[in-house]
This record gives sequence, C-alpha cells and structure tokens, in this order.
Amino acid sequence: MRRSRRGWAAAVGFTVAMVLLVILAVSPGLDTFGVVVVVTIAASVSVFYFTFASGRFFTVAFANHLALYTCIFVFFLQVNFLPSLSLWAVKLGYLLPIGAFVLGALWNRSAIQSIVSAEHLREQRSFWRPLLWLLPVMLIGAATFALPGKDLSTAWNDGFFIGAMTAVSLIVLFVSRDVAIFLLDTGLLFEDFFKRISRLIVPTFAFLTFYTLLIVIFACLYRIFDVYTASLHFRIAGEVREIAFLESLYFSVITLSTVGYGDIVPVSESIRVVAAIQIVLGVLLLLFGFSEIRRYTVEQDERDRERQR
Repeated sequence: MRRSRRGWAAAVGFTVAMVLLVILAVSPGLDTFGVVVVVTIAASVSVFYFTFASGRFFTVAFANHLALYTCIFVFFLQVNFLPSLSLWAVKLGYLLPIGAFVLGALWNRSAIQSIVSAEHLREQRSFWRPLLWLLPVMLIGAATFALPGKDLSTAWNDGFFIGAMTAVSLIVLFVSRDVAIFLLDTGLLFEDFFKRISRLIVPTFAFLTFYTLLIVIFACLYRIFDVYTASLHFRIAGEVREIAFLESLYFSVITLSTVGYGDIVPVSESIRVVAAIQIVLGVLLLLFGFSEIRRYTVEQDERDRERQR
C-alpha cells in the first residue's frame, strides 16, 4: 500500500508539474484558473492510476497529452474569445472535455481493462482509429475563427464558447474508450523506449565527458589568450573588451554547438583560428561519438540475443 501511494504521488506530481509549467508560462502567477487546472489534473490522474493500474510511463503519455490540450485550449481562448469571456466560462470550458474523457473511460472500464490485459496488446491495435476523433474536433476549432468573438457581448461569447466545448466534450465522451486504450498503449511504448535508452547511459556519459572536456579546455584558452596577450580578441555586446571566464565558457559552448548567437564575436585572427579548430574537433567528436554509441548498442543487442539462446 505504501508503494502504491508513492507511485500515485509520483504520477500526480509529474503530470501536475507538466501542465502547471504551461499555465505559468501563459500567465504569471497561479490564479483561480490555474488552481482549477491543478485540481482537475490531479483528480484525473488519480482515477486512471487506481482504476486501470496504469504505470509511470502511462503518466508520461497522459501528462504530455494534457499539456498539449492545455496549449491548444489557451491558443483558441486567446485568439478567438478573449477578452470578452467570463472567467466561469473559461473554467467550465476547460473542465468539460477532461471530465467527459474520465467519465467515458470509467463507463468503459471493463472493456478497457480486458483489452489492456490481452496478449499481443499492440499487435491488435489500429493506429488511426483512436485519432479519427481529432477530425471533428479540428472542424469545431476551425469554425470558431468565423465567430466575431471580440465584437460579441460577453453573454453571447460565453454561449458560443460553452457550446463549442460541449460539442468537443460529447465527441471525447463517445471515443473515450479508444483514446484511453491509445494512451495506455503509448505508455507501454514509452516503457520499451526507456528500457532501450537505459542501455546508452555508459557510452553517453563517456561522450558527454569528452564534450565537456573540450568546452572547458577551449574556454580556458580563450580567456588565457585575452588576458596574456597585448591585444583584445572579442567584441562582447558591441564592445571590444577583455572577456570574463564565464563569458569565455559560454562562448566555448555556443562555438562547439555551432550555434553562434552573435553576442560574443572573435575579432582577432588568432582567436578565429582557435574557434575554427574547436568547431572541427566538435564535429569529429559528434561523428565518432555517435558511431561508438551505435556500435555499443549493436554489441549489447547481440549479447542479449546470445543470453536468450
């Protein structure tokens, strides 16, 4: 029971954090709408966690889809309905599709559980069937662009908005069984993916060790060149001056990654040569590094197959 509670806390915490990240990015602070979102998400994840015995990787898939829904909801809200929309309509509109999905999944829980526990789970699935519901939802979203939302009164705008979200909720309620199975399947795919990723920890760590080594070495070289030579070598924010160590470290990172934002620019030929050498070494490291990671993965797969024989 204690383990179950820890798993539930981790599932709720991760999903709420994911969606809360979107909410805080949309509007600074946590207003009443944010509180409604957090409570709704926590309740939804709890229902799925205890009803369908869903694992942590299902939580990743569920959190991703909820965050995506929140982003799309905020987009249509700001583009087509705000500012002439009541706060109660915003809250209710956000809750309706999530509530419809949870209710539909609970109504079909026996069918969902039997399919989830069936053998050859993913081989019996049609990829497109759970996604067909997106077409009518997209049509409803497109139709909202035809509404002169900013010119309507608050009452009319509330009515159109709640009507659109109710239509979306009815669609979600109708296809909730397929969507729930799709999310559970996605969670299993995440699990397989992370199992494969875990094999790459050792070679990836070795690659990052060499990568950070190049960053530090060239950062020190840039700083040393600027301090111990007579001339200045960098233009920083439009001013030619001595580069600080943290600035040289930052310049080393963006040089090795070949990003080059232009806020720090080498102005002397000697530093340009050093930067060019770092870029070449970085490209070679990427080529050989990915090749070694690939070779390690192939050898690991071969060892696993030999153990199974």
